[in-house]
Formats: sequence, C-alpha cells, structure tokens
Amino acid sequence: MGDSYYIGSIRHGRQRRVKKGRRMLLFLALLLLLFVLICRYSLYPYIEARVESETKKRLTAICAEKMTEIFAGGSYGYEDFIRLGYTADGRVASAQVNTVTLNLLRYQIASAILSKLKTQAMTVEIPLSNFLGVILFSRVSGAYPVTVETADSIEAFFSSHFEECGIN
Repeated sequence: MGDSYYIGSIRHGRQRRVKKGRRMLLFLALLLLLFVLICRYSLYPYIEARVESETKKRLTAICAEKMTEIFAGGSYGYEDFIRLGYTADGRVASAQVNTVTLNLLRYQIASAILSKLKTQAMTVEIPLSNFLGVILFSRVSGAYPVTVETADSIEAFFSSHFEECGIN
C-alpha cells in the first residue's frame, strides 16, 4: 500500500485506486497550469512592455516617412497654414490659422499611415532567455516572434502653443 493512491472514503467501503497513467496525466495538467500561470504573471508584463516599445518605435518611423513624403512634394508651404494680417504701414498685425488646410493635411497623413499599417505586418522578437529567466543564456538562445496586428483605426490631432516673447 506504500505506492498506491486512493480516492474516496475508506470508512464507507468505497475505494477507487488511481491508475498510474491518470496520475501522470493529472501531474502533467498541473504542471501545464503552473507554466501558464508563471507565463501570465511574470512574462506577460515584459512581453507587453517590449511589444509596446517596439510598436511605438516602428510607428514613429512610419509617421516620419509618410510626413516626409507628403511635405517633400512641395504642395504645402507656410502660407497654406498661416494667414498674416498686415496694418496700413505693412507691419504684421495678426496671424490666422487655416484650419481647413490643417484638417486636410491631418486626414492625408492619417490615411497614408493607416494604409502603410494595413500592408505591413509587425513582428516583435522576444528572446527565449527571458522565458528561462537565466542571464547566462541571454546571447545563446533564439527568439520567439510575437505578431502585432492593427485595429484599422488611427487618431491624429494637432496642438498649438503660443509663447509671448516680449514687446516688439
């Protein structure tokens, strides 16, 4: 009886012996559950931070590329965004923002970025040494690819800031 396991009540005469195969299956299920919990609570925050950081870096590069393409065409100039009002003697009296042109530019930039995101799959490599938790394997092991999908939406906005520089 030293190696036997029983489930049930001995007093009532109901004994069921758990077979070795089922014990092994139960052990493997518990081991898998433990692995999932470790991954969920220790690795998930790292993976989430790494994916967010890499995604921001790539989105910034895409945004800069599309902005350069739009402004390199030479279709926009300072006069398209700011209308200056002059006094009778030729001095600048006011500056007015052309919000229609800014909104068209915002739409053009957002559409260009979204079209680039739809065609580009983003994959972030997570080093396998992070799964092991051993620094010794940091350069030896491979990487686990994590694919990031877009939600087909983008938000673009402008902000303005005015600072007084003194009396002219």
